[in-house]
Amino acid sequence: MKFTLAAGSMAALIASAASADITVTLTNQTFAGFNFNQFVDYTTTNIVGTLTGASINVTLDASTSFTYADDLCVYVDVLPLSTGGLLQIGGYSNLLAAQRYSWPNGGSSAPGTTSVGTVNLTSALAFSGNAAVDGTVWIGNGYGAAGSGSGSGSGRDGAPRRGWPRCPPSSSLIDRPDSSTSFPRGIQQWVPRGVFRASRFSYIPSMPSATAPIRPKPLIPRLAPLAAMLLVAAATTGCARHRPIETEASLLARRERLATRNNEVISDLTAKLLDRVRSEHEAKERQGIQDPPTCDILVISGGGDFGAFGAGFLKGWGSVREGGLPRPQFEIVSGVSTGALIAPFAYLGDDRDIDDVVHLYTNPRPDWVRERGLLYFLPANESFAEVPGLERELRTAIDAARIARIAEQGKLGRMLVVNTTDLDDGSPRAFELSRVAIRATETGDPSRLHKLLLASSGIPGAFPPREIDGGLYVDGGVTGNILYGGRLRRDQSIGALWARSAPDLPKARMRYWVILNNWLITPPKTTQPKWVDVISRSVDLAVRSSTVTGLRHLLTIAELENLRGDFSVEVRIVAIPPAWRPPVEGVFKEETMRDLARVGEELGRDPNAWLGEIPE
Repeated sequence: MKFTLAAGSMAALIASAASADITVTLTNQTFAGFNFNQFVDYTTTNIVGTLTGASINVTLDASTSFTYADDLCVYVDVLPLSTGGLLQIGGYSNLLAAQRYSWPNGGSSAPGTTSVGTVNLTSALAFSGNAAVDGTVWIGNGYGAAGSGSGSGSGRDGAPRRGWPRCPPSSSLIDRPDSSTSFPRGIQQWVPRGVFRASRFSYIPSMPSATAPIRPKPLIPRLAPLAAMLLVAAATTGCARHRPIETEASLLARRERLATRNNEVISDLTAKLLDRVRSEHEAKERQGIQDPPTCDILVISGGGDFGAFGAGFLKGWGSVREGGLPRPQFEIVSGVSTGALIAPFAYLGDDRDIDDVVHLYTNPRPDWVRERGLLYFLPANESFAEVPGLERELRTAIDAARIARIAEQGKLGRMLVVNTTDLDDGSPRAFELSRVAIRATETGDPSRLHKLLLASSGIPGAFPPREIDGGLYVDGGVTGNILYGGRLRRDQSIGALWARSAPDLPKARMRYWVILNNWLITPPKTTQPKWVDVISRSVDLAVRSSTVTGLRHLLTIAELENLRGDFSVEVRIVAIPPAWRPPVEGVFKEETMRDLARVGEELGRDPNAWLGEIPE
C-alpha cells in the first residue's frame, strides 16, 4: 500500500489490493514543533500489511527559526504517543525510534524548498491490525528546539483517490505544562511550527488490506515530568549505534599496518618535496639569487570560531611586500580542527582563495551547528549537536574545481596535511590531503576529503565523530592542536634528509610560520562551581596548555638543530592579541568572528607581529 500526502484537503484510502494505497492530502497544513496528527485510526480501520519504505514530495511555503522542509515527519508508535517509537522518517530532532531515517533532501527553511525522494527501511514493519502491537501512523513536525519557529506550505502529488475535510488542529508530542505537571523551563519554549504542501509516502504490504476511509484525529498528548524524561534517558542507552568490538590483538595489528603505510607515504612525499626544494634552489641560482634552499611550513592551529583570526591574518599578510616578510608559497601547510578547514585555502594561496575563507569565517550561518533537540544529552546520541550547515558550506567551498587545484599542487611536491585523533588506536593520525585530492579527482568522489576535514574539526561530544577506514575519528586537537612533525625522528626530518641527499648544495633553511587561533596567555576568568562551567574551562585550559607545550617543543627543536649546524630552523608565531576580548558572548557569533577577522588582517599587515618566543 502507498501512503500519500497530496494537494487539496487531507484524505486517505486503503484499497483492497496487494499494493494498496493510503492517500493523504495537505494544503497549507500547519504543524507546530512536535505536533503530530494520527492518520491510521484503529477504531475505524484494520490495517494488515508490511511497510517497506516511504517516499516524499513536499513543498515548504514559509518558515521561521529553521523549520526545514525535511522536518515533515512520519512517525510510527503504539498508543499513547511518546518518544521511543517504532519508526521515524524525517524530522531533525531525534525521537529515539527503533529505526530513524532522514529524507534525502529538503534541508532548508527557505520558502519554496522541496523535499522529494524515497526511503527504504532496513527492517520492514508488519501491520497485523493490532494497534497495541503494530503502532499507529502519525504525521507532523519532527523538529523542536528552544526558540525554534514555524513553517507553512502545501503540495501536489497526482490525483488523490478521495478527498477529506480539513484536518483538525493537532496536539504536541511534548506539550506545554499544565497546573498539575512540572517541566523544566526550556520545554516551555518548544514552539516550532510548519505548514506544508503535499508529501507522498509509499507502503508496500505483503497481503491485501481492508478498504476503509481513515479519519484523522488529534494525537493524544503525553505530558511527563522531568523525572520521566530522565527515566527515558536511562532506558534508551541501548539505542545508540554500536560498532563491532575488535580484540586488542586485532587493533594492535591495525596499528602496525597504519604505521607501515604512513612511513611509506612519508618517504614518498619527502622525496618529492626534496626534489621540489632542489629545483627551486637551482632555478634561483640561475637567476643569480643567493638565497639558501628554503622549505616554508605553515602551521595553523585549532580554535573553533576563533579561526576567523587566522583567515583574516592570511588576508592581511598577503599585502606585505618584499623587505617585510611577505607571505611565501608554502611547501607544507598543516592544519588542525578549525585550522584544517582554513588549510586548503592557505595551501592554494591565491587572493580569491583567501577572500573565500575570510567570507566563510565572517558569515556564520545559524545552522552551522544544530542541537539535537530537548533530548540532546541522551547517551544514544553520537553528539550533542549536528553540523548540517557546516557540512553544506564545506562541500560548496571545497568543490571539484578547488580539489583539482589541490591535486595539481600535490603533484608538484607540495603537502597539505591535517591532524585527526584515532579514538580506537588512541593516537593522532595525520592525513596528507593532496594525495586524497588526486584520488578524488580521478574518481569524481570528494567524500573522503570532506570527511577528513570534518573529522579533524569534529569537537568530541559536541560534533559527530567520523568513521574512516574502519576507525572512529574526532578532532585532531585532542592529541595535538598544532601539527609540525614533532613525532618524527631526527633522521626523518626534512633538514636531515636534505643534508644526506644534497651534500654538494648549501644547507637547507626550514621556516615555520605558526598561526595560533587563540591567545598565547590564558585570560583570567571566574569559574562557577557548576559541572558545565568546570568542564568547559578545564577542557579549554587543557587544549591551550598542550598547544603551548607543542610550541615550546618546536622552539627547542629549532634551537637544537641550529646548534648542530646541519641545517637552520626559523620559527615565527602569531596569536590573538592578549588584550582582545569577544564583543559578545557565545560561539560562532557573527560580530565576534568579524571582529577577529579584522584584528587578524591588521596584524597580518604588520611584519613586527611575529614572535620568536613564547612570552611568560
